[in-house]
Amino acid sequence: MQKHSHLLPAVLDMARRGKRPCEIAEVTGMSPNAVSCRLSYWRKRGVDVAPARSGPLPARRKICATGVPEDLRDLLKVHADLRGVTVGVLARDLLDRAARDNLIDAILDDMETGQ
Repeated sequence: MQKHSHLLPAVLDMARRGKRPCEIAEVTGMSPNAVSCRLSYWRKRGVDVAPARSGPLPARRKICATGVPEDLRDLLKVHADLRGVTVGVLARDLLDRAARDNLIDAILDDMETGQ
């Protein structure tokens, strides 16, 4: 079984909607090269996948979960698998949501309230 086989339906759907391989890679956690190779494979076998659009690439956000202890990665992997993403993508999305929704204090509960 392929490493990313559970992501392939989503890859095909995004490609058919005109997403670039780098954008698909960002969402799925696959490498851009793996996405491009899969799309090329499908095209050669007659699957209806439009060629990638040209033009400026979108800004990329770096995914880095290397400092996460293995036991914590294992806990996150369950939730990442349910969403069809990598642990790195899930970690990035969690941090993004916590920061944008101002949830850091509520999550950590380590600050004095001053009451």
